Amino acid sequence: MCSPVEYQNKALSRNLNLENEDLKSQIEKLVEKVDNLSQNVLSTKEASSANGRSGEQEEPLSSEKKKSVEFLSNQYDQVLKELDQIKAEIKEVSKKYTEISNAIAAIEDYSFNYNVKIVGMPVVSEHDERADETVEICLRLFTALGVKDISPYDIDIAHRVPTRRNFPNKPNPIICKFTRRISKEKVMAARKNVFKISPSDVGFHEQLSLEGLQLYDHLSPRLQTLLREAKLFKEANGYKFCWAKNGFIFLRESESSRAYKLKNLVDLRAMTTRR
Repeated sequence: MCSPVEYQNKALSRNLNLENEDLKSQIEKLVEKVDNLSQNVLSTKEASSANGRSGEQEEPLSSEKKKSVEFLSNQYDQVLKELDQIKAEIKEVSKKYTEISNAIAAIEDYSFNYNVKIVGMPVVSEHDERADETVEICLRLFTALGVKDISPYDIDIAHRVPTRRNFPNKPNPIICKFTRRISKEKVMAARKNVFKISPSDVGFHEQLSLEGLQLYDHLSPRLQTLLREAKLFKEANGYKFCWAKNGFIFLRESESSRAYKLKNLVDLRAMTTRR
């Protein structure tokens, strides 16, 4: 399970995202209302001016009526001016919303940068696996990968996490959170050796299977969404490679082509429009 601090951080991030989405919805509705109001005022002004001109053709307007028409026209102009000012203020609020949203995403992404997700690792025993047992499994795995200088002090916490889908015969993934990013990078650089590992290397009986054992960057929800969309783009456009690394998603069309680095969905949409 998560540490109290980690749980609080996740809950805070989740609540901030929900509040931010609610604010975004309110801003969009407010912009729509102001736009409609501006259009109504403009239409009313044009109708009033047209009525004034048609009446003038039938008979000249008195000076009193001319003053009234001019007064109304000026009032409409003043209302439109104030509405433009309101729209400008809403635009500033929207800009701040975007900045806050990006800051929340950056904080969330940064917290995930220290995490490795390990899938396919057997559970140490039938009882609930203790945190220290999970840490020990991770250390044995890293040593078997060839990274021999990782100590318990390099690991903040390691724990099993439930999956959205219930697979009775598959162990829950392990999330290993490092205290130093360089430690994580060493492990990720050696993950290609995972196929050479035997069950005994990590303290299990040889009868156990390590088929499906893999190490991944643990992605924030935002980056998980981006990776999922990038994979759909890859399949739809004949790209060969799509992967995540250091808080970014990468796409490459072939072995000889350059890799495109994606920070967000805007970058992915830009690739779509280029094709």
